[in-house]
Amino acid sequence: MVHDPGYTISPAHRADADDDGDEDEQFDPWRDYALSVKQLLTRPVRQAWLGGLMAPGELTLLFGSPKVGKSALALSIAYQLGNGRSPVHGYQADRQKVLFIAAEGQADFRNRVELLEKKYGDAPSFTARIYPIDLRDPGGTEVSDLINRMRRSRTTLLVLDTLARMMAGADENSSRDMGAIVRSLGRSMEETGAAVLVVHHDRKNDRSGSGADVRGHGALQAAADAVVRVRLFSNGLRLAEIVEARATSQRVWRAYRLVGQPITGAPDPTSVCAIIVEDATDEDLTNSQKPGAHNQTAQTSNKKRRARDLLDNDTIARMRAEAAPADVGYQLQPGTVTLSVD
Repeated sequence: MVHDPGYTISPAHRADADDDGDEDEQFDPWRDYALSVKQLLTRPVRQAWLGGLMAPGELTLLFGSPKVGKSALALSIAYQLGNGRSPVHGYQADRQKVLFIAAEGQADFRNRVELLEKKYGDAPSFTARIYPIDLRDPGGTEVSDLINRMRRSRTTLLVLDTLARMMAGADENSSRDMGAIVRSLGRSMEETGAAVLVVHHDRKNDRSGSGADVRGHGALQAAADAVVRVRLFSNGLRLAEIVEARATSQRVWRAYRLVGQPITGAPDPTSVCAIIVEDATDEDLTNSQKPGAHNQTAQTSNKKRRARDLLDNDTIARMRAEAAPADVGYQLQPGTVTLSVD
C-alpha cells in the first residue's frame, strides 16, 4: 500500500520534476523520493547559517523556561538575517528572506522591532505576522496558505514563536496531536526548502538541565535537526547551549544579556521600554561563575545553592573546553563570547 503523506507534494520540489512544470502529473513516491547516487550528489551542499545550525530544510528547536529570553534571541537573529549585515551575533551569515510569526507578546513586538531597527538599520527581507496560525491540520487551509505565502515571497527562514500558541486545543503530550504538528512543520520545509526555527517551552517539573526536558511529546524533539536550550543565570546572563544537533559537535551557541531601552515618542520614556539582545562580555561570563552568583532566597538551602553553583561552573568550563570546529565559523572574540574560568 502506498503511503499517503496527507498533503500534496509540489511538483516544483520533486527530485526529477519535468522542465515543463506540469502540475497535473500524478505523484509517484518512488520517482520523486528514490534518488540515485548521481542525483544525490547534484543536490545542494548543506550550508548552515549560524555556527553549524539553521540550514535550509532543517528544523531547529529553541526552548527554555518562560521569560528566559527565548523570544528575544529568536527575534534578534531573525531580524539580523533579514537585515543582511554580518556577523549575526558573532557568526558570518548571508541575508535571508525571513517570515516571523509572533503568536505571543504582540503588544511589545513593535517596541522590540524599533530597538532592532535603531541598532542594525532597516531589514528589507524581514516580514512579521502578529497573529498565530493553526498547525494542527497538516493539510488544512491555514498551513496551505502559509506555504503559499512562503513560496510567493521566497521565504528561506520561518520562525514560529511560540509553538504552544499555534496548537491551541491540541494535547501536546499526545503522539497523535504532536505528530500532526510535526507533519505541518515538515510540509512547510519540504515544499519551500526553508529552514524553520520553533520557539518552545521546557517542562515545568523538570528543569534539571539534563537537556531532555522539552515540553510535550518526544516526537517534536526527535524531528528536530538541532535542539538549543536557553539557561538563565541570576546575574542576567543567558546561555544558549546546543543539546542535540545532527551536523555539529559544537555545544556553545550564544551567550547574551537582555537590556531594557526606552522607546522613542513614548509620553514618559522612563516608563516605556523594550528589551534587546546584547552579546555577553568577558566580565559577564566571569561573574556568572562566582560562588553565590545566584540569588539566595530564604527557601534555598546552602547545600542546594552550592550544588547549583558547581553545576553552573562546570557548564561554563565545559563550554570553554569544547571550542567549536573551525569550519562552522565560530570565533571566540573579545566583546562577544570569550569563555574564561580564570
